[in-house]
Amino acid sequence: MNVTLTTCRWRGRGFECTEVRPATAADVSAAIVQLDGAEFNDLYLHPDDSDPETYFSVGGGPDLFLVFLCLANEHFHNAYDPSGSDEEVLLVTGGQTGSFARRQLIDRSSALRAALTYCNDGTLDESVSWDSE
Repeated sequence: MNVTLTTCRWRGRGFECTEVRPATAADVSAAIVQLDGAEFNDLYLHPDDSDPETYFSVGGGPDLFLVFLCLANEHFHNAYDPSGSDEEVLLVTGGQTGSFARRQLIDRSSALRAALTYCNDGTLDESVSWDSE
């Protein structure tokens, strides 16, 4: 599947985005490794042949990540950690600090598997738990 990878670099209240089209698995892997929960805290995968409001998002870092798939801005599939707690965790994503239940966040290796599966074939990785809305 061809996807466009968008990564954002945040500086204060401003940011600049970079696009890679078509993105390879190596591009996606490198972008996830770069997520540090500070200057680099979000990335997006857009299928080249879809609605512009369909995208796969990975935010946060360096240890925990908020991962979801948005379909046409109507349906959401949110990755979660079934062993996670309700403990509140602060995470920077999209340039803003948010408070998330620990169960809503997954580790780097799970985020990487989920993003690579989506990049390769446009599906949700079955080894990751998903909650659909």
